[in-house]
Amino acid sequence: MILPGLCVAWFVAFRLSNSNRVKKLELAVRQRGEPLTLAELEVWQSMVPDAENAAVPLMRLWEKEDSRFWKAFASGESPLPQRVAETINPAVPFLGKRPPLYSRSQPLPANSRAAADAYLDQQREHMLAVQEALQRAHCRFSVDYKGGYEALLPHVTAMKTEAQRFQLAALVAADRGDAEACIASLTDASRVGNALGENSWLINQIMRITCLTMVLEGTEYLLSRQSLSPHQLDEVGILLEHLRITNGLRMALIAERPTVLSVFDMPAAALQRLLSSDPAESGGQGFWSYRAGLAILKVGGVATIDRRITLETLERGIALAEQSSPEALVEIEQIFQKVHSKGLERPPKIISAVFLPALGRAADKFAVLEARRRSGLVALAVEKYRDESTRTLPEHLDALPPQFLASVPLDPFTGESLRYRRLTRGYVVYSTGVDRHDNGGKQPSKPPPQRTSSESVGYDEVFVVER
Repeated sequence: MILPGLCVAWFVAFRLSNSNRVKKLELAVRQRGEPLTLAELEVWQSMVPDAENAAVPLMRLWEKEDSRFWKAFASGESPLPQRVAETINPAVPFLGKRPPLYSRSQPLPANSRAAADAYLDQQREHMLAVQEALQRAHCRFSVDYKGGYEALLPHVTAMKTEAQRFQLAALVAADRGDAEACIASLTDASRVGNALGENSWLINQIMRITCLTMVLEGTEYLLSRQSLSPHQLDEVGILLEHLRITNGLRMALIAERPTVLSVFDMPAAALQRLLSSDPAESGGQGFWSYRAGLAILKVGGVATIDRRITLETLERGIALAEQSSPEALVEIEQIFQKVHSKGLERPPKIISAVFLPALGRAADKFAVLEARRRSGLVALAVEKYRDESTRTLPEHLDALPPQFLASVPLDPFTGESLRYRRLTRGYVVYSTGVDRHDNGGKQPSKPPPQRTSSESVGYDEVFVVER
């Protein structure tokens, strides 16, 4: 009888220890005024007055063009009706069905230029309305945060489309040699991207990065097509300063925490639907074994361990997100990789193993954007250098400070200076990227937001000027 009694005592102590640790972690979060539940997240992500909110006129604009869909979204209807498909000539850059890769320095093909001009003329009033909407101080979309991972977020893709339209306008302006119009359109695209910054959840920040990456690509096109005046280079410098995201990862992780924690209280059927790769597999005979497995994990105290691991990992991740050092970036990557491995150990910690690793990979996306933004600022200094020195390129970046650049920016991935290499035509400024290996400025085949970390291995994060 002694051995069973000791086992019971150990089990009770084990359960209490984990429960107390969870309570302490949750108390620390609440003392900082941060949300732990979806209801608290909804309050924390409070809406702004309509008169100051760009989301209000944007929703009205979208509703005019697709009334049934956007009214359904505004009223919380689920599932949403099918959207009205926009008819776009496949030759339109960025928005067509078969968007090709365009040369940074060569003129657009005649059919693409004609299709782009026609599309922009058709969208002129719409884009003016978007510009006017984005003059407002804030932009927060009305979202049912209590829906958690099942919440409807169609505004995210709608904002991407708006940014692509301005990216297209910038490309056409650069193609015709109108630098001022190009810079203005890139500024509008950056406003679209940054408008997503006030909206909780990581998906908004990831789409923000996607939109701001469009601006960097547009800047490469502009600098590759023509020499800019000192004033225009300064304008582009201001634009690139506005692409800096200072608190995005930390705020996204704070918003993701109640979302992940909500999964612990999710009904078995909803959780099965969320985790299933095939929605048709939800329910049926598998539901009962699924429900029984979750009940065993909960009664056995594994769910409490899982919750503790989730809270501890996010606490550390949020603290590291406040730092901007290569060491902090490496640690964020490691702790989220570790939680995946730990979650797969027996007994399995399902929630932390499934939902946390993607948050760690997001840190790399923020670092990639910042690396390319800094590289763009260096490129502007290179342009000023060659404008002042009979149009020759510097041999090394050391030639830039202090006249053209206060100092060479550091690579967010290594803490060393950014790298530079002259090309047969133009030059590349680059960061080592996620593999932290100098690949000589080799460019990946996919743009940053669309590729995984594994697809970045063997490549660098580049800013190229082909002129």
